[in-house]
Amino acid sequence: MGHPEGNEGSSMQKLDSSAKPQNDEHVHSVPNRPPLDPVLDPSPRLVGELPSEGSPQKASPWRRGARRAERSYTEGGIQGGSHQQGNKAEVNEKSIIPINYAFNPMFGRLVETFPNIELFFRIDDVGLLPFILPQLGYAIADTEQLWNEYEKILPENINTSMNKHNKTVYIPISTGCNQFCSYCIVPYARGLERNFEVEHIVNEAKMHLKNGVKEIVLLGQIVNKHPKFVEILQAILQLDGLEWLRYTSPYPTYYSDELLALHEQEEKLCPHIHIPLQSGSDPVLKKMFRGYTAQQAYDFLDKIKGLKRKISITTDIIVGFTDETEEDFQKTLDIVKYGSFDMIYIGVYSPRPGTYADRKLLDNVSREEKHDRWDRLNTLLNQCSKQNNLAEVGNIRKVLINEFLGVARDGVYKYAGYTDNMKQITIFSDDEIALGDFVQVEITKGVVFKLMGKKI
Repeated sequence: MGHPEGNEGSSMQKLDSSAKPQNDEHVHSVPNRPPLDPVLDPSPRLVGELPSEGSPQKASPWRRGARRAERSYTEGGIQGGSHQQGNKAEVNEKSIIPINYAFNPMFGRLVETFPNIELFFRIDDVGLLPFILPQLGYAIADTEQLWNEYEKILPENINTSMNKHNKTVYIPISTGCNQFCSYCIVPYARGLERNFEVEHIVNEAKMHLKNGVKEIVLLGQIVNKHPKFVEILQAILQLDGLEWLRYTSPYPTYYSDELLALHEQEEKLCPHIHIPLQSGSDPVLKKMFRGYTAQQAYDFLDKIKGLKRKISITTDIIVGFTDETEEDFQKTLDIVKYGSFDMIYIGVYSPRPGTYADRKLLDNVSREEKHDRWDRLNTLLNQCSKQNNLAEVGNIRKVLINEFLGVARDGVYKYAGYTDNMKQITIFSDDEIALGDFVQVEITKGVVFKLMGKKI
């Protein structure tokens, strides 16, 4: 499936709200794409820091802005989000938007491009939000705090009551990145890697489970690089009330044998692994600064396939990176065939300003070649998805119900949800099911990117 194209000190600058925002052109997702896990979702913390103002439907612009901010981690994220809004009235409301790093060189450009935004503030200073809000009308809060009030927000202050049917919560265990892949803006936008304390993470998980959450997703730019990652997983897996535990986004070279063994042994650790390969070609991987070879990627896939427990595998691929030849792309197709991935988030390469690739490498694959490769890779993905989903027919899967789709003429109830191995599924039931419930479903049909089944 497609992925959107691409992959400071304090200032007390009054905003001029007269100019209109300008949006970059972006290539957005194609239809039928399943929900994509956020890299890092601060919105529950942002909203939890704000005073309660009634139901989400009647939330103030501050709270709506906080929720919209969850995808606004880079300059591209903010611009892409505004472009997707397509609603002038909504975009022009008062909003608060976190910028990802206090010394982000893009800050001045963001202020010029989005003069309607009431306040830009550092994501690291989210804990100071109640003190910043009275200063609305300034571009960024005047604070010298350089680290992480974000971690210090007490779990009991995080708002988990916004949707009683939502049984899933995202808990960050780290922020920032030290990897510096050549095409990636994250280390510049979010800063260097910081790991949260195990105690904070586990306490937050306990609080959410106590409030009725059933699925926990651990978040980090390279989530499995946390030095105590397996310890964190083991601690959360022992907590009462947990049904599922997942994590995103990992990095291929930080998968330990101990982590893979945990996938094999622990039923509550979902049988799904995301391995963002980006390419199957050694020359391309080297230019990307990925730190592994294609052969190492094949070896890791073999380890996953060798586990006694069947694991669903997904990946990220960038097509059209610097100097990518047809031979390079064929090697990517080869590893995709070998991996037989259930989902691929395909990015059409475009340079991000400020990255090494933007400064030092050429964007020298034509637009036509890029999109031709996107089409061919997506065609192969469709084949893999259909084949894998057909193999699910007859299996019994645990499913989380997240949407009511209606009642058929024969009185059968129809729901949407996703399986423990992260596949979208349509469920048919003779009786009603509460949203947020877990049910056992027999798979009756498999098509591209979707399963169908009957509650048992």
